Formats: sequence, structure tokens, C-alpha cells
Amino acid sequence: MFEVKGEFYKGERIYKVNHWQLYYSLRNTHSLIKDFIFRMSEALSLFSRLGIVHADLKPDNILIDFDD
Repeated sequence: MFEVKGEFYKGERIYKVNHWQLYYSLRNTHSLIKDFIFRMSEALSLFSRLGIVHADLKPDNILIDFDD
């Protein structure tokens, strides 16, 4: 949902965060975020029923294709 780039400036680490369109859409459309959470829950439930385990589940490891 966003890209973070860091660089050193005068001995300090400075970060620039670029929010992608999905971030703004989820933030402004409650039905979209409800649908997103529902679909993620369904997928994780299916994986659980099939005995599939992800050892490092975190937001960075979830790939999303967004078409507004």
C-alpha cells in the first residue's frame, strides 16, 4: 500500500513514504476495506483447512493487485 525509501542526510536517516492508490481507496471507502478483510479472512481460512502454514505472515508479504 506504500513504498518507503530512506537515505542519509547530515548523518540522520530520512524516510520518504509514497502512498499508492490502494491506500487512499481503502481509507476513503468503507465497503472496500470490509470486502478486503473478508476476502483475506476467507483465504487464510482456506489455507488453514488445507493444512498450509505461512511461517512469515505480515503485510509486506501480502501481494495485492488493485484495479480501481
